[in-house]
Amino acid sequence: MDFKGPMGVGDIHYNFAKPAKLDVEAEKERILKSAVERPNKALSEYERRYRRFAKYLSDYMVGKNADERDDLVSQASQESGLSFITASDSRYLGRFVRERSEDQLKDTPFNKPNITSAVGYEGRYKAFKRAMDSKRPEQSFSEIATPIAKQLRMSLASLYNTKYKGRYDKEKKNA
Repeated sequence: MDFKGPMGVGDIHYNFAKPAKLDVEAEKERILKSAVERPNKALSEYERRYRRFAKYLSDYMVGKNADERDDLVSQASQESGLSFITASDSRYLGRFVRERSEDQLKDTPFNKPNITSAVGYEGRYKAFKRAMDSKRPEQSFSEIATPIAKQLRMSLASLYNTKYKGRYDKEKKNA
């Protein structure tokens, strides 16, 4: 027997196996399809929470009134493991509203005019001002502000900052 050239394992396999026929276009299609089904990186914790939050809101918001909006956000935030303040922040609720068109939000509690922070802030400040005006001399700030913070679903620190307490003090001083 006269063998020409080396006879390694690779040569034997190469010489005796039939060449595989590969449809390049079909293979490209298969790769593209599988890449869509399996994203190459896992979702971040924020993205997972946001999607749970958004899914809950979009499932339950239809038929609710604007005054039920806070309850809806509160329930959705509990569902996704967030505090109410975090969920009502622009990262969650703001993104939810930005991602939906006005037509989608038309008959829901999240229609664009109701969710502007200016409206929300003014309403909260008026509630805070009413409580502060009815304060008796022997009451401390925290005794007044704690029920208001609960009512407005804010932290006590938020009421104590310049937007609320600072503005109230300035108005009193200038009056």
